[in-house]
Amino acid sequence: EARVQAAGTATFAGHVDESIEALTRVVYDSQSVDEVLGQLSQTLTVIHSAANSPNRYFRARLIGLAESNERLTERLAKEQNRLSATITTLFAECQRKGWMNGDFDPSVASIFIQAYTLGKVIDDVSDEKIDPDSWNRFIGKALRLLFF
Repeated sequence: EARVQAAGTATFAGHVDESIEALTRVVYDSQSVDEVLGQLSQTLTVIHSAANSPNRYFRARLIGLAESNERLTERLAKEQNRLSATITTLFAECQRKGWMNGDFDPSVASIFIQAYTLGKVIDDVSDEKIDPDSWNRFIGKALRLLFF
């Protein structure tokens, strides 16, 4: 069981690394809020795609297992905190650049974007899938509330 948890945590950490790399690139490679929104939209389209469904299931499954396993919770918390802290820092940078609405707490916005990404699992298990383009347009509109 310990090996399975370690392997699951390592895979989870790999997903965290990929997310951190992609989001950091979006913020620091962009020259304007329009570029940030465009690149973020492209990144989220990939993350929310049907092809990425196994990764969402994996994350949801591992988080569910952590409920009754303190050791796994501690391992995942370390990785989850790393991701949330990075996104918070990136959002604070967007606020510093005047691209993101300063009325929003960057740490709350960090959890928000992670929540709707993980929440896509609800559609993954549904018999009647929502239209991916409609989902992406909705997310784009939500992001426009965060960014100017």
